[in-house]
Amino acid sequence: MFMKASGEQVWLRTPASLPYLAASGKMVTALDHDALLRHLGDRYDPSGMCTNGASYFLGAPPKGPCLVFCLKPSKACAVLVLNTRRAAQEPHQEPNVLTSFLMYFSGWIERLEQELSCRIQITDIRNEISLPQQ
Repeated sequence: MFMKASGEQVWLRTPASLPYLAASGKMVTALDHDALLRHLGDRYDPSGMCTNGASYFLGAPPKGPCLVFCLKPSKACAVLVLNTRRAAQEPHQEPNVLTSFLMYFSGWIERLEQELSCRIQITDIRNEISLPQQ
């Protein structure tokens, strides 16, 4: 994680400040960190946005937010929801945008759990602003 001057820790570092939603927690699995990285690297493109671990682009629907999965050596992890502004500006076909988003998000959590033979325990959800690169 990156430490801001204020002492706040954030998951993401980008060229410019970027607001995002971070759903943080811990992976429960018998696999070690290196094995998890191999499995993730076989399936997803690295994003290079996270420190003290690895981060991977999970995917983005054509009109929705981009998801990035971050994993630290301690197996602390987070799913970052990027580009929420674009998703909020698009007209939605769904009658309930929140329900649609939660189904999309939980689908990715379930997919990761199946692919990595693990359980992901989300313990915190909060808005963050990335640390700008200098």
